[in-house]
Amino acid sequence: MRKKLRTHASIVEAAFALFEEQGFEDTTVEQIAERADISTTTFFRYFPTKVDLVVCGGQAQLPQLAQVVVERPSAENDLIAIREAILEIWVPEIDPGPTVCAAHAVLHSPTLRGLFENISRGWVKAVCNALAERHGLAEPDRRCRAAARIALGAFGAAVESWVAGHGKGDLATLIREEFALVMILCCSGAAASG
Repeated sequence: MRKKLRTHASIVEAAFALFEEQGFEDTTVEQIAERADISTTTFFRYFPTKVDLVVCGGQAQLPQLAQVVVERPSAENDLIAIREAILEIWVPEIDPGPTVCAAHAVLHSPTLRGLFENISRGWVKAVCNALAERHGLAEPDRRCRAAARIALGAFGAAVESWVAGHGKGDLATLIREEFALVMILCCSGAAASG
């Protein structure tokens, strides 16, 4: 098991170093394997493609996150339910080093930005569906869609700030701060329009 973990870490380290040096598009699996001192066959045992090195975060836990949203107390605000699910399911799985490297790779790669946008749409859809289930709806309504987009936007803003600080500091605190700001803006907007 230790050898597998070391090999996995070696592949990730080699890949992100190469992405930083020459960009995602210009880095080949062969170069990653050579830098990690493994065969390309070994690379593919760990990652189906080089894209999977960067954009797989959060996907595996998405069903759990959705389930936590559904199971949060019914009286709880939807944004708080999503925030708590993110803090419980996603945040503990985030490894600062690879996450910061992955974010930099996405920032500098049109290919990865496009893929990440598609993945993000999948996250919004999953959270929308969880909110609909939470409210006993057959399908998400406008409120579900708005809450999912706002919550995932707040999460994204917190991660962006955290990445800009090179993964230093407490991501959970940044997430709570972003959500608090959203709640203040929502409440002040409601007061202003009333």
